[in-house]
Amino acid sequence: MIQKKTGLIGLSLLILIANVEIAASDLKVSSVEEAVVIAQKAPPEGTKGVFRIKVRGAYRTPKVIFLNSSKKFREQDNVTVVVTRAAILQFREKYGKDIDEYFYHKKITVAGKIKVEKVFEHGHDGQYFFNNRIWVTSIDQIKNL
Repeated sequence: MIQKKTGLIGLSLLILIANVEIAASDLKVSSVEEAVVIAQKAPPEGTKGVFRIKVRGAYRTPKVIFLNSSKKFREQDNVTVVVTRAAILQFREKYGKDIDEYFYHKKITVAGKIKVEKVFEHGHDGQYFFNNRIWVTSIDQIKNL
């Protein structure tokens, strides 16, 4: 009896995962320019999409890695991919490399929600800028073209 329930749960999870993959594959791949427009029009929680970006800048902190479409990350036409610690560790374990070094100067596709975030600058007395961001929590969200 327990085995049958576990089997049904497993089957339900596979169906759910398949539906998510089908939904993601149905999304149009947007360029950086299109991504910026989508972010500007997005509701506060963001808009789901798949985005094509050439990584022109990268920055590492202890908790996240930033992959930027522009060398000037504060520019309004920049899209920043924020890779969480969990995804950084997944990537390093699977490929034996750091994600920022691997994707630097490469074209990537990123699946996730894009939105404009208000970013405060550390040590600049309350100064801030707005940044178009896509958060990556799993390496399944990011691919090399």
